[in-house]
Amino acid sequence: MEIYNRRKHFSIEVKRRITIIKGKSGTGKSTLIRFIEQYQSLGKSSGIKCNTNADDILVLRENTDYEKEISKRIGTNTLIFADEEVSYIKSRDFINVLDDSGFYLIVISREVFRFFDYSVSEIYELITSIRGNVSYTTLSRKYKGNRFAIKPDVVISEDSNSGFEVVSKILKCLTVSANGKDNVIKLLDREKEKNDNICVIADGAAFGKNIEDILLWQGANTNKNLCIFIPESFEWVLLNTKPFKSKVLSEITDTYLYADTIRYKTWERYYFSLLKTICRAYPNVSYGKDNWGSLVKLYTNGLDGMLSEVSQYFENIDKECRNY
Repeated sequence: MEIYNRRKHFSIEVKRRITIIKGKSGTGKSTLIRFIEQYQSLGKSSGIKCNTNADDILVLRENTDYEKEISKRIGTNTLIFADEEVSYIKSRDFINVLDDSGFYLIVISREVFRFFDYSVSEIYELITSIRGNVSYTTLSRKYKGNRFAIKPDVVISEDSNSGFEVVSKILKCLTVSANGKDNVIKLLDREKEKNDNICVIADGAAFGKNIEDILLWQGANTNKNLCIFIPESFEWVLLNTKPFKSKVLSEITDTYLYADTIRYKTWERYYFSLLKTICRAYPNVSYGKDNWGSLVKLYTNGLDGMLSEVSQYFENIDKECRNY
């Protein structure tokens, strides 16, 4: 989406169901919302132009009847903008209505937004540059990370099922499960008593609301070396191995074209469904969160072949982890 007048130009690209725009006061967040509202209420007379692939744009305010406004747009491709201060966007009722609509939600947030699962890759800041008399504002990923090579004493995996089991067979250091992403901090507090070099593995496609907690922990424990490895998901890793990649190259490269926002709340769920569907095409092969053993039939050399393929992503974890 591009929205602009003669002095200001905003360019916003939305790929996933939930996008978070963060930043301090004065970075353009409120101006962006005001531009949209002026364009919608005044049209051409506002002096603002808007180019977008969306059928409609809805800005939510505290007094908006969101059920009515969302309901009358069902069947369209709608972008919803909301400030985190709009209280009802944190309610279960709103989340259910949004889930049923399949619409895209862009949240203007200053604090950690904990009410949806969203990707680390979809947390942005607004970056502005000046060219002539025009300011150009675009999205920039907030958490890009820098390569940070350590030899971990322990690896904490948010997963407790297939991903954890396979990674445990690959890594040569101690690997422990957090049994869910919301328990990672507890494991960090436990493991810091015994280890100085800690790595966290998590599904990046749904770890957005947790990443800042991890970084706050890092800031409070500067005597520990913490690195984070966040592929999209374990299923995404498997889909990038030889038995699958050629069949799903477009789906894993341009996921936004395939991951229906009503069926899949995160891309993590889409990759899981995609892998499960592909496996059904093979006799006696299936995949589930706690059922991966039959996958080895699809790899040359069975289990060893599978581990060799997957290890391309995990065995050099001391080189591929990032410090955020």
